[in-house]
Amino acid sequence: MARIMYGVCSEGMGHATRSEPILQQLTKKHEVRIFSGSRSYHYLDRLFKDVNRIHGLHIRYKKNRVSKTRTVLENLIRAPALYKDFKRILKEHDSFKPDIIISDYEIITSYCALLRNTPLISLDNQHIIRHKVELPRGSLQEYIETKIVNRINMPTATRYIVASFFRPERMRSRTKVIPPIIREKILEEKPANTADNRRTLVYQTSDTNLKLLKDLKKIDQRFIIFGFNKNKRVKNLEFRRFDEKEFIRALCECKAVITNGGFTLITEAIQLRKPVLSIPVKNQFEQMLNAHYIQKLGYGMDVRESSRDKIAEFMKRIPEYEKNLRKRVQAGNEEAVREIEEFINSTSSSISS
Repeated sequence: MARIMYGVCSEGMGHATRSEPILQQLTKKHEVRIFSGSRSYHYLDRLFKDVNRIHGLHIRYKKNRVSKTRTVLENLIRAPALYKDFKRILKEHDSFKPDIIISDYEIITSYCALLRNTPLISLDNQHIIRHKVELPRGSLQEYIETKIVNRINMPTATRYIVASFFRPERMRSRTKVIPPIIREKILEEKPANTADNRRTLVYQTSDTNLKLLKDLKKIDQRFIIFGFNKNKRVKNLEFRRFDEKEFIRALCECKAVITNGGFTLITEAIQLRKPVLSIPVKNQFEQMLNAHYIQKLGYGMDVRESSRDKIAEFMKRIPEYEKNLRKRVQAGNEEAVREIEEFINSTSSSISS
């Protein structure tokens, strides 16, 4: 049994839901202490023991665009709290004496591993850009900025496990690229057959993309919309506050998905064979890259700005995308756990089984 510190990024919910199936397996065999913040902390605290609350870095949005100024300022304000958490986690590390640290893009545990020279596994999708990938059009500046942010967030790792629904053109050392990690709740579901009268699921990272709502009202289709924190019906739009069970049911029953470029929802949609119209948040390279490969693989469309015509074109091409989705990659849950177990066994011969 190994002692593991597991850090989960506090921004959004994707990191927490990806960590869930991995933690379900690791906690059966090993002693695991989990560190996360914001909604991710509350989500994981309901599922696992020994979940510790910390502060994290966050992204701020304006008009479906990352606000760089607000993001930098708000994270500078959080810096004293982050430093306080960092000192606390160093003490936790010294008393717990972990054999390894796993970080899903979580900055404090990453620096704890660096300072204490503890073996570190990076398990996320952001580090796909360690490898050679196709750059989406007009994304060079965002690509360079993301490379810098990745290096600041995690200066180095002993091993990189990267979840991806596409393969990079060229691989770097110390890295294993695996299929996406999917929640068991999604894997257990069977995708419903699409029908002309089914709704399309819409999910937005922030509630600032009001143009999309105006465009959807012009389409003769029904839409169920999450991300605007309200229960309300307006013409063909049905707004729902986020509820996990209702969201999963809507995802399984929908005919297609309209979302930003977030990795988790895109990969869950792919798993359920749902075509995706991706409108990535501006200035966020990860989302731009995901949207680019959605279109390249024929799973949906990459749209930088919504419009009635583009949405209508997407809806018309749903059968084409569904055909391509039959060739989708499978979930990488078991492969991720296997990689971690092999790393544990190879790193420390003192760990007893």
